[in-house]
Amino acid sequence: MKDIGQAAKSVRHTLGLTQAKLAELLGITTVYISNIENGQATPSHELIARYERLCGVNIYVMQWLYNAAKQDQYEPKLSADALSIIRNQNYKIKLNSNS
Repeated sequence: MKDIGQAAKSVRHTLGLTQAKLAELLGITTVYISNIENGQATPSHELIARYERLCGVNIYVMQWLYNAAKQDQYEPKLSADALSIIRNQNYKIKLNSNS
């Protein structure tokens, strides 16, 4: 599951979220976010679904893109344009929400 963690980290960076903000939005700890991103913890299917709704992306598509980039021997990073192409337009992230 390390690739899912790396893909999630790439999405988080592209969206400009800190681990602390993402943890707050998902209702989990920053340590758990870090462990997922570093491949030391496996997120539940329920957590993956919440992450996908929050960020508007399918994490398995992100994992596939991350793996494809790794095979091309370069550091996989998602541009904002690439992320916008695969975003699920049914959900919008609210970064400045006080709720």
